[in-house]
Amino acid sequence: MTMGKKMYGYPLNMTFINAEKVWQEVKNTELHLIKDEHIELALSVKIQEYPHNILSVWVFLCVLYEEDHYD
Repeated sequence: MTMGKKMYGYPLNMTFINAEKVWQEVKNTELHLIKDEHIELALSVKIQEYPHNILSVWVFLCVLYEEDHYD
């Protein structure tokens, strides 16, 4: 039987105020605290511009892991 990978994660969305606020929201997920050689972390960021200088920031965080190690 071939084992694949599973994933879980968070989509975060916020109005951009400053980079520190975005970083704090990422840290609040605590995904960066996982210390395991069998996982991979993934990150993607999208910024959507709206009228009147409003920026919507999307941060997608994901943990990939081998299912045979945790199931």
